[in-house]
Amino acid sequence: MPKGSIIYFSGVSKTCTREDVKECLDKFDADIAYIDFQRGQTEGWVRLQGENAAKPLLEKTNEGKVRGKKYPQNFFHSIIIPLIILKLQ
Repeated sequence: MPKGSIIYFSGVSKTCTREDVKECLDKFDADIAYIDFQRGQTEGWVRLQGENAAKPLLEKTNEGKVRGKKYPQNFFHSIIIPLIILKLQ
């Protein structure tokens, strides 16, 4: 596994899906290799393509936070995915 390619995220809604996570990160041109996450969880990991790919992605975010889409069933709720580098070697 390439060093510096893993991002840990937490604080997402239990209704969040892998597709939601991908959609949020696609705004930053993330080259995603794999998303380790299942609906109902509030945390997970994203593996990016290439060595040290996590740091430039995090630098594009707002202090490591990404705002997700609003769900129609709750007008006042947005997914917020704080991104934290889990491994940067």
